[in-house]
Amino acid sequence: MKLPRPRLSFLALCAAFFLVRPAAAAEERALVLDNQRSTIEVQVHATFDSFAGKLSRFRTDIAVDPGQQRTTRARLSFDFADLQTGRERRNRDMLVWTDHDRFPSVEFEMELLEPTPGGSAMVRGNLMLHGITHAVAFPVSFLTEGSLYAIDGEVVIDYRDYGLPVIRKFYILTVDPSLRIRFHLQGKLVPAVPDL
Repeated sequence: MKLPRPRLSFLALCAAFFLVRPAAAAEERALVLDNQRSTIEVQVHATFDSFAGKLSRFRTDIAVDPGQQRTTRARLSFDFADLQTGRERRNRDMLVWTDHDRFPSVEFEMELLEPTPGGSAMVRGNLMLHGITHAVAFPVSFLTEGSLYAIDGEVVIDYRDYGLPVIRKFYILTVDPSLRIRFHLQGKLVPAVPDL
């Protein structure tokens, strides 16, 4: 015996579409950074003149699954002109060195977040600098309190891998090719949208 085929109204189909959403998409919430409490710093070591460059501005697109306590998406980018070293001439020299007119942006995108013992994690992703992209991996730590999130970490890169020449002046001053990038990103999750 053949059973009659059930008929669903247009309203029932719409209700089914919105109620049966993937759990991951329903849980993902954006992290809005507090610019006053978030910092990115680039440490540069040289023969006689080590310094730290600080970013005055940067852009992020970070999403968190609060139920799983994990970051599901992380993208960060900045313009090299926003990296301030404390000296105007050095700022200008860095823009010439990086060929800023052709390659103004530095961009990072996370591909994978792997938990590690002790509450930290290993981030794997791609860093684009001077028009060249390389895979990078570095440890991060998380601190959460309600909707407040803080993410700390650092990554060391060799600027020669990105097609940038070693900086030498007067045959005695050399800038170490290893750059240490440290960051503290702090913000709050966008409030969850209540189910209708």
